[in-house]
Amino acid sequence: MAITKGRNAGDAERGFCRRHLHRRKKLLDDGKFESVSDLAREIGPDVSFAARLMRLTLLAPDIVEAILMGEEPSGLSLTMLTNVRSVNWAEQRRESGFAP
Repeated sequence: MAITKGRNAGDAERGFCRRHLHRRKKLLDDGKFESVSDLAREIGPDVSFAARLMRLTLLAPDIVEAILMGEEPSGLSLTMLTNVRSVNWAEQRRESGFAP
C-alpha cells in the first residue's frame, strides 16, 4: 500500500482496519452471506469471533479512532468492547470507559 505525502504508516494501517471491518459488514448487509456463520467460514475465525468483530463496526467513530491511535482507556479489552450492547454512542463511551 502506498503512503501519500503527509501521512504516516499508522494512518494507512488505521484506514485499512476500518475499511476491512466495514467491508465485511457490507457483505452481510448486501446479502453476500446469509449469516455471520457463513462469513466466519469465509474469513477464517470461528462464528463467535466473527460476530464480535461485526459488533465493532457499530462503535462510535471517536472510540475507534482513539483505539487505533493507542489512546484507549487503561484496561480496555476486546472482550469489554464486544460486550458493549448499546448503539447509542454516548452510552458506548460510558460502557467502555471513554466518558469522563
